[in-house]
Amino acid sequence: MRRFKVSEIVPTGYSISKRKRLLDLFGSFVGLVFLSLIFLFIVITMKLYSRGPVFYKRSRLGLHRKGFDLIKFRTMNEGSDQKKSGLRTQVLDSRITNIGRILRKSYIDELPQFWNVFKGDMSIVGPRPEFPELYVDLEKIVSGFTERLVVRPGITGLAQTQYKHAHNDIEAAGRLEYDMKYIETASFFGDLSIIVQTVLRSMKFKGS
Repeated sequence: MRRFKVSEIVPTGYSISKRKRLLDLFGSFVGLVFLSLIFLFIVITMKLYSRGPVFYKRSRLGLHRKGFDLIKFRTMNEGSDQKKSGLRTQVLDSRITNIGRILRKSYIDELPQFWNVFKGDMSIVGPRPEFPELYVDLEKIVSGFTERLVVRPGITGLAQTQYKHAHNDIEAAGRLEYDMKYIETASFFGDLSIIVQTVLRSMKFKGS
């Protein structure tokens, strides 16, 4: 795997621009309004068929190593710790609820992060945020992993459309090439392409 140095990582002007932030504000506001009825349906369904809170919050590292609480729809049984032992959730994990499995396959569990985008913690497109502890582990595997924090993390990103879903630390490290490529080549039309690919990918679960 390529080894990155700080001097090699040069974000595009767009990736750190006020323009991108304004587009994130507009997009997240529209997303929250447009998805409000879907959110309400999911909340009611989860309350009827799954005990526990509707949302799941965990600490993540964002822009310039600033911590924030990432929000998702809860997909595991009440009392399950999604960060237990530092392990990533596996596809057939018995802790995942029936509703949660659908939400995960369709990526709908990630949609509450539009609120994180609206607040400024995240961007719609960017490298996915990780646990603070995971950065310590991954720096031992690939030098420069924390340099992806030069931009806001995203709900989706180039790595999510071009690379397999990361189920362990090694696979997470493998996404770094794509994260760095995004940071160094980010553009408005590039973001639109990633968003379209993400939507199409989320729709494929219906035929699986």
